[in-house]
Amino acid sequence: MKSPSSAKKKKERQEFFAYIKESNLEKWPEGNEIFYTPSIRAPLIKYESARLSLDGKITKFDGPLFKGKMISRIKHHGQSTSNERYFSKKSRKFAWVVQGRFKKRIRFDHVVTGQEFERPFRNRPNAQVIKRGIEMLRNRLPESFECDLFSSKPRFEHPLICGCNSFRVDPYDPKIETSDKIIGTDGSGQVIEDTSLLNDADIPKNGEKRKKFFSKNEALKKYFFEPDKLYTFEFYSNWFNPLDFRLDLAPPILSFDLTPYFNGYPLLFAMAKEKSSNEYLFATEIWHRKILRFEVAKTQPKRLTFRRKNSRA
Repeated sequence: MKSPSSAKKKKERQEFFAYIKESNLEKWPEGNEIFYTPSIRAPLIKYESARLSLDGKITKFDGPLFKGKMISRIKHHGQSTSNERYFSKKSRKFAWVVQGRFKKRIRFDHVVTGQEFERPFRNRPNAQVIKRGIEMLRNRLPESFECDLFSSKPRFEHPLICGCNSFRVDPYDPKIETSDKIIGTDGSGQVIEDTSLLNDADIPKNGEKRKKFFSKNEALKKYFFEPDKLYTFEFYSNWFNPLDFRLDLAPPILSFDLTPYFNGYPLLFAMAKEKSSNEYLFATEIWHRKILRFEVAKTQPKRLTFRRKNSRA
C-alpha cells in the first residue's frame, strides 16, 4: 500500500504533466532553452499569438478587465537590435512593458503583481531563515506586500503601481490603442515616467520616489485606474536571469539556480490581476528546459547554496 506522501507526490506529478500539456509546449522550437507563452491560468485573455516575442516586438491582447499591448525582452536573447538598444549600458536582465486601457474603474491597491506557484516549494530553507530575510527587507517592501511561501500554493504579491519601475498616464485615444507603437518612451524604448494626469502635485515625478509614495496603504486607496485613460507600466529586474533561471544577487560571487526550489513550475513573467476577483489583466509565463529536465532527473539539493559563477559579457 502506498504511503500518503507517495500518493501526494504522484498526484503532483500528474498535475504537473497536465499543466505542461495545456501550455502550448509543442510549439517550443528545438534548440531554444526558454519558451515564452501566455499563461493558461488566464484563459479568458486572448493574445495575437500563442508564442510570444522576447525581442521587443509588440503583441496585442484583450481580456475581460484590460485591453492593450505588450513588449517583452530578455538580455542576450536572440539577435535583436531593439533589445541591444534597450539594454545598452544597463544592468537589467529582463523587462516588460504593458500599455493599455482598463475596462472598469479599479482602485490602485486592488491591482497586484507578483508570483504564484501551483505546487509547494522543494528544498526550501528553514522557515526562520526565510522569515528573517523578509523582516530584513520589510522597510523596502510596500505595506500591502503579502507573502506565503509555506503553503501548498506559495505566492507573493504587491500593488502593481509600487512594483513597476516606470509608470505613466496619458489621455485615451483609440488611434493609439490600435497602433503598433508604445507611446511615451525614449530612444532606447524605456518608458518615460509621467503621473501629471493623476492631478496631485504630491506624487513624485521620479519612478523610485513614486514607488515609495504608493507603498503606503493610505496613498493607494485614494487613486483609481480609470477607463478613460491610457496606462503604461514598465517592469525590469537586475537580479533574475531567465536565460539560465538563476538569481544573480552579486555575480559572479553570489548566484544560484532556482530550478530545484520551484518544484518544476514556470515563472510568471508579465502579470497583473484584480485582487478581489482574482481575475488577470494579463499573464505570461517563461519556461526553461531545465524545468523539464529537473522533473525527470529529480535532482534535489539538501539546502539553499551559493556558488561562484564565471562572469559573462
